[in-house]
Amino acid sequence: METLKARGFWDGTAIVATSDHGELLGDGGLYRIHSLLDGNLRVPLYVKYPGKP
Repeated sequence: METLKARGFWDGTAIVATSDHGELLGDGGLYRIHSLLDGNLRVPLYVKYPGKP
């Protein structure tokens, strides 16, 4: 981000960052379980779009 800002590209650049949820990574004793638990449903997603807050 600092490089984009320093080079003047920050305002015109779209950035999308997300993450693998890790399939709970052992939370509650569960490993690689397919369920509708909160840890599987709430996956981080951050978006910075030019011209939008």
